[in-house]
Amino acid sequence: MQTGWINYSGNWYYCWGDGSMATNTTIDGYYLSSNGAWTNNGQSSDTVEEQTRILLDIVFKGDSSNISKIGLTQSDFYDFRSEMEDSLIKSMSQLDDNGIYITSDLKNAFKNDMLTGLSKVPYEVVSGRVENNTAKVEVNIKGFDMDKIGKMAQSKMLSDYKANPSMTNNEIMQKTFKYIGEGIAEGNFKDQAKTVTVTLNKIYGVWVPETSDLYSIMEASV
Repeated sequence: MQTGWINYSGNWYYCWGDGSMATNTTIDGYYLSSNGAWTNNGQSSDTVEEQTRILLDIVFKGDSSNISKIGLTQSDFYDFRSEMEDSLIKSMSQLDDNGIYITSDLKNAFKNDMLTGLSKVPYEVVSGRVENNTAKVEVNIKGFDMDKIGKMAQSKMLSDYKANPSMTNNEIMQKTFKYIGEGIAEGNFKDQAKTVTVTLNKIYGVWVPETSDLYSIMEASV
């Protein structure tokens, strides 16, 4: 005798311990109608392409307003954003290990510049294909043009140095780092987009992204 969640003919049902089918009730946050089938009950019926757009808005814009439509919670969102911000600070802390001291204020300013720049990342959901309960969606993402940003920072730094030749090496690095952050925040992106494939799995009627894809999307932007 089967109990718990059961997928039958593409619909999800729930059977109690005695084998009877649950109806007109909510289990694990999912509403079961009078015939026992899970129904959206006003929730998302978006395509996999639209749900991928929701995912991209979460990663780049920090917009979690539609997060429940892709099977994630606000707690998942806070954990991801917190880990993302921590990783940005950690990457800058590695400079300290190489003898390049970056002040805490500058690290936080750079983190904020990165988040501002990410909110401007251009992306396009190209196409999606569904096979059984797995969907593959191709997305074009334009990453930051770090060569251009680096040259802009170098040019500004050269002007500063000419105005003040007594600047120390550490002061030069601090200023350069500041200008790089500003260049990122301005939204200087490559002309050529990078294609990333996002995988979503259908769980209880909701297209849920694989956690690793959150980071693949991030990596495509830098």
